[in-house]
Amino acid sequence: MSFDGDLRGLLGQLEMSLARKREALVKLDLYGMAQGTREQFELLQEIRKRNMAELPSGADRAEIKAAAKRILAATRLQAALLARGRGKLRMLANMLAGPGNFYPMPRLQASPAAVLLHPRTREG
Repeated sequence: MSFDGDLRGLLGQLEMSLARKREALVKLDLYGMAQGTREQFELLQEIRKRNMAELPSGADRAEIKAAAKRILAATRLQAALLARGRGKLRMLANMLAGPGNFYPMPRLQASPAAVLLHPRTREG
């Protein structure tokens, strides 16, 4: 994938990619989810390559800040959709396992965001 745009263009492409992946998550389209993840990874790498010290000033800077806020909201929504999907998969796995079996989710290394989104509950 080749990126020739400025920072605003890259942020716009990232917003569109997040919207497409959100639709794929809702539709449970595995190919669309994988493609969205790949696009977002490549876009973030390209954004990091840009010289952030040369951010525009004035109206362009305000536009970039607004785009960043929209992207942050979209990523939070995406994280919530992924968490909901994981819960559905856990429920389905337990249903398929039968009434006498319970398979807890495997323990993964938790990132700080994962801890905030899914605090562990104590089972007594």
